[in-house]
Amino acid sequence: MKAKALLISLFVLAFGTSTKVFSQDIIVLKTGDEIKSIVSEVDLGVIRFKKMENLKGPIYTLEKSKIFMIKYDNGTKDVFSDPAEQKKEAPTVAALPKVEVPKTVQDQTPPVKQNTPALNISAPVTDADGNAYKTVTIGTQVWMAENLRVTHYRNGDLIPSVSDGAAWVKLTTGALCNTDNDANNTVTYGKLYNWFAVTDSRNIAPVGWHVPSDAEWTTLMTYLGGESGAGSKLKEAGTTHWQITNTGATNETGFMALPAGFRDREGNWGGIGWSGSFWSATERDSGSAWRRQLDKTSIAVDKNSDMKHAGSSVRCIKD
Repeated sequence: MKAKALLISLFVLAFGTSTKVFSQDIIVLKTGDEIKSIVSEVDLGVIRFKKMENLKGPIYTLEKSKIFMIKYDNGTKDVFSDPAEQKKEAPTVAALPKVEVPKTVQDQTPPVKQNTPALNISAPVTDADGNAYKTVTIGTQVWMAENLRVTHYRNGDLIPSVSDGAAWVKLTTGALCNTDNDANNTVTYGKLYNWFAVTDSRNIAPVGWHVPSDAEWTTLMTYLGGESGAGSKLKEAGTTHWQITNTGATNETGFMALPAGFRDREGNWGGIGWSGSFWSATERDSGSAWRRQLDKTSIAVDKNSDMKHAGSSVRCIKD
C-alpha cells in the first residue's frame, strides 16, 4: 500500500501541476542567428511562421535564401543551403540551330499598336533629409519611383518613430516606423507612415511635391486603363522583392511599386513581400482614409480604406 501511495504521489507531482508547453521549431539563419518559432508553411521560395514569444501575433514570412536550416520539434530538420558547399557550374547546353519559318499573310500584317504608356524618367527630387528619389512621368503626372523614407517634416521637425504596438494604435499625431520593424529595410522599402503624418501641415513631401489625393490616384488608374489591370503596369517585375508569382508584373510605367507591407490597426506588421499599400491625402470619414493596395497574386490596384493610425507607404506626386 505504501508503494502504491508513493507512485500516486509521484504521478501528481509530475503531471498534476504541469502547465501547457508548446513545442517549438528553430529557424537557423545564414548569419548564425536563431528564431524560436512554430513553422506553419514551407513554400517554394519562402517559409511562414509565428514567433514563440508572441503566438497570438502576426504570421511572419522569410525568404529561404536567408535560411541555413530549420530544426523541427520532432527532431527532423530541413537544410536549405550548406555554407561549405562549393558552387557547381550548370552544364552548358548547345544552342539549337535557328529554323526559319515561312511567314503567312497574317504574319506579315502590321501589329496593332497597344495603348501602353511610354517610360519617361524625370529629374530626381530630394527630401528634407537629403535623400534623393528617382521620378517618372506617367501621363500628365510626375510621380516618385521610390517609397518615401524621410524622417523630418519640411520645416525640420522630427517625425517621431514609434515601434511599440500599443503606443502606435493610440496615436492621433504624425509618426513613422520601419517596415517589418527592421531598419535595414528602409533603403529598399522606405518607411511606413500613419495618415496623421501624411496630412500634417508641416509637410512630409519635398518642396514642390505633395501626397496625392484620392482623385489624383484615380487619374493615374484611368490613364493606365482602369484599376483592374493597372497593378501589372506599376509593380516591379520579377521576384527580387515580390514573392513568387508576382502575377502579370511588367513595371512598364517605371513606377516600381514594392511590397513594403503595412502596419495594421492593431499595430502589427504584415504583408512584406506580398503586398504594398500607399496612402492618399483624402479621408474617408473621421476615423479612416483612402489608400491604394497592390498584391502579388493580382494585376489590379485595389482602392480601400484603413484607420488613420495604421501604417502604409507613401509616394509623392509633383505639384
